[in-house]
This record gives sequence, structure tokens and C-alpha cells, in this order.
Amino acid sequence: MKRFYLIIAILMLTLLFSACQTQSTVQTTAAPTVPPTSSPAPTTPSEPSTDTTDEEAIPTNENMYSVALPISTESFSSEDNKLLLTYSYQTMYLDIPDRDVKDKIIMNFAERIEKTMLDSQLILADADAAYKNNPAFTPFSYEIQYDVTHIDQGVLSMFGYIIQIDDTSAMNRHLIAANYNMVTGDMMTLGSILYHVDKKADLIDLVIEHLENRDDIVLYDEFRETVEARFHRDESIDEDFYFSENGLCFYFAPYEIAPRSAGTVIVEIPYNKLTGIIADEYFPAERIYTKGNLNVSAFDTADQENYQSFIELIADPEADLPRILLTTGSAVQDIRISKLVWAQDGLSYTQTKNIYASNFLHRDNAIMIKADFNDLRPNYMVSYSIDGSTYVFYMVMDPVTKQVSLKTSY
Repeated sequence: MKRFYLIIAILMLTLLFSACQTQSTVQTTAAPTVPPTSSPAPTTPSEPSTDTTDEEAIPTNENMYSVALPISTESFSSEDNKLLLTYSYQTMYLDIPDRDVKDKIIMNFAERIEKTMLDSQLILADADAAYKNNPAFTPFSYEIQYDVTHIDQGVLSMFGYIIQIDDTSAMNRHLIAANYNMVTGDMMTLGSILYHVDKKADLIDLVIEHLENRDDIVLYDEFRETVEARFHRDESIDEDFYFSENGLCFYFAPYEIAPRSAGTVIVEIPYNKLTGIIADEYFPAERIYTKGNLNVSAFDTADQENYQSFIELIADPEADLPRILLTTGSAVQDIRISKLVWAQDGLSYTQTKNIYASNFLHRDNAIMIKADFNDLRPNYMVSYSIDGSTYVFYMVMDPVTKQVSLKTSY
């Protein structure tokens, strides 16, 4: 019964999200960036070249496919008001032309999140027991995070993790991936993307070849046996892969094929080596690069009649937070909006959490964002591609004018 109500709630949120948009045209391809596989060092945003222009839209074969994955956090306390557990999860809002496909993908994602909700209740019970037996109890945490690695007319691909931390500060990290066919709405498995099941042997050879050519990590002597064992599982239920801008990626947890210090090991097989191994529909289409810039304006004062559709990202649900519009006078590609997780000393951010991704933004479209921009440090950053190069900016609010702008520093 709980699952039924959760699914109904997700569909109601989807309908509300869709009501803000007009009918989309048929869309084509994207080339997204690959998220970090571990907590990255702070990145200094770069400035776009001064010869970019918003005056004329460059002809392109792309239309916009987008997904929002805002993060929610719930806190659970004991009867005497001691914090026991914080649980963070995502909700999916998907903007694609086919309503049935959209609902199918959102439903599957909701079911994935629901499983972690059930797990969180078990962890809460463990936390409550630990608190009763330990006056110096430290709250538990449980978090699921998906980052979008690829979105276009054919594929929505995500890679992330589930992290559980107990009162001993021991961290259990589990890598996860989710891949969806944007034409059918079906969840993709390794078996569904292979040109033929016999091609799995060729894929194993490519993964081993990639690892043998790596000189940045020291692999265990038996890594080849571990790779072969990884691919022995039934390909019809194998979901442990994702698509990136450059190819098909497989991942190995720390200590699986290399010492823990090597971190998560990612194997990215370039598309040009996958011909005849994966089906043709999973290769990205040719794209024409654009030369636009992102602009920021206050939602309440913008001339909203200039835009045929609005895509909403409610990053923070508080009623009194500002709303802004991201627009372009031409077109930009590979838009990503990330939430920053700051270190306790407040001097650096230790992680970026992808909460929005789209392959394309045209001057007829706008992204509406509701978020907390008021802190002295930026809470969000945005990246996008100009002429094939990626540029990154902090979203900064002026403390006097309360206007949000894109800055290369803060």
C-alpha cells in the first residue's frame, strides 16, 4: 500500500511539472559530461572566449531533452529528540515528448528510490538501538545519489552511489547505475544493448585491453580473472554500466582490481571501438556545435512571453526563496546544474551533486530554478558547452541587490 501511494505521488508531481511546459518538438542527440567518480578537488571555473555571440542561433538538429533530480533530506529523531538518522534521496522530473515513456521511466526510478526508503527504516532501527546503548552516539546517515552521464533522444544514463555511515564513522559505499531507453522507456541491461550476445567476449577483451594500457594505477595480478568473472553474470539482468560522452563505461569498486587507494576504477570504451558490439541506436548522432551563452534574470521580472516552454528545477522547496531564469539568445549544449557540498572548514567544496541535465537549450526555452542563493558561499554551479568546450560558473547572489549572476569566482 505504501508503494502504491508513493507511485501515485510521483505521477502527480510529474503532471504538475509537465503543466508548466508547452508541447515539445521531436528531439535528437546530446553529449553530456561524465560526473566525478569520487569526491573531486575544487574546480576553478573558466571564462568563455569573448568572441561567442548570442545574436544568431546556429542551425542545429537538436531539441531539448532534460531531467531534474532535486535532492530531499529527511531527519529522524529519538523520542527524546536526539537526531538518529539523516536520509537523502532524489525525485525525478523528466521532460521528453512521449508522455507514456516519461511515466514509465519515472515509475521505475521511483521504485528504485522506494527500495532505499525501506532500507532507511531498517537503518533507523539500528540507529535507535545504537543510541540506547551508547551515550556518545553519533547520528547515522544514508544517501543515494545519481549523476546524469548521458541524455539524448535515445538514452538516459546515470551513475552514482549509495553511502551508509554509522556511529563509528565507518562508510559503506555501493556503486549504482541506471540506464533507460528514451524511445521505449525500458530499463536497459547489458544484454539489451549488445548487437549480439556473442559480442560479450569482444567486450571483455576491450575492458582488459584498456586496463592493461593504464599506467596511472597498479592492478592486482589477478585482475583479468576478476574482469572475466564480472561478465559471467547473466547479461539480461546486468545493469552495472553507463554511457558517457565518449563511450561505454564499466566500473570497479575500490579494492576489486586495484588497491583501495586507487579509488573507483572506471573503464571507458570509446564508441569507435564498439562498432558491431553494441546496437547502432546507442551510438550518439553527429551534432553541430553551438555558440551561445547562458543568461540569468529574475523570474518575476522576466518577459515570460518570449519563451515557448519553461523547465522547472525546485532545488529548495522553501516558499520565500528566489526564482531565476536561465536563458540564451542563441543555443547552448550540455547544461548541467550541480549542488556543492562544502567541507566543514568552509574553505573548499568536496563534492558536486548533479541535480539537472539537458542536452540542449534554445532561445525559445528557459530553465526556471528555485534555490537558496543567499549564502556567502555559492551553493550551486552551472556548466555548459560552447563550440565543443565546457565552461563552468558559480551561481552567486549579490548581497545588496539580491540579483543572481554567473561568476568565475566567489
